[in-house]
Amino acid sequence: MASLKEFSPPIFVCDVTVGELEKRSKKRWKRLLRGIGLKIREVPSDNMIRVLELAERYSRPSRADLFALALAEHLGAVLVTGDRDLRRAAKEEGCPVHGTLWLLDEMVSSGVLEGPAATEAVDAMLAGDRPLPAQLVSKYQKAWRRGRPFGGHEEGR
Repeated sequence: MASLKEFSPPIFVCDVTVGELEKRSKKRWKRLLRGIGLKIREVPSDNMIRVLELAERYSRPSRADLFALALAEHLGAVLVTGDRDLRRAAKEEGCPVHGTLWLLDEMVSSGVLEGPAATEAVDAMLAGDRPLPAQLVSKYQKAWRRGRPFGGHEEGR
């Protein structure tokens, strides 16, 4: 099985998001995220105006979420989020957006993650009260238990 460090394209996390995680818990998120192969990136200073523009247009996503959207736009990357309001803003701004199930499926497809591990990850999210669409979870997990990606990518989830 490949490592997340070898996953292509690379997965970026906005530094503001990491800062928010570190404020809420005692974990050392930067080290943890880098350790599993994620790259932490800043929104370039010349894009700060973009965050302010987004904040004027969208009141529901948090400011940290809008930083993530601005970073995805800057990088020309797919935004991965489970936040409905951020997803809506990204779609309206023309930024490609998908959810956690999609990302896990991409990881299964590329060999970075085995199907049973993806199923366990979703079970852990559900146990932690992470809202995921039950019908889609069932479809993805059925494919993953068979050792293959689902590939349906319905609703970008």
